[in-house]
Amino acid sequence: MARISVFEHGFGPLQRMLLGVITRLVGYVPDPILVFSYRRALFGRQFTPLLHHALRKPKRWTVAEAEIMAAYVAKHSSCEY
Repeated sequence: MARISVFEHGFGPLQRMLLGVITRLVGYVPDPILVFSYRRALFGRQFTPLLHHALRKPKRWTVAEAEIMAAYVAKHSSCEY
């Protein structure tokens, strides 16, 4: 699957450095990190806390159980996240 070309540039110096570190450690930068990093002041900074709250709000499952279920569903959906 090809990446959207806009995510290959357009980051500030600090973001480029952090993305470079991620690339060196993992081998690539996962697409969700690129989306939340691109134009962070416009989108990522406001949306990230909302998404975190929605995913981590109190529920019957622990964080670990939710992560295991997410990994299971992603694997069986052929999703790399």
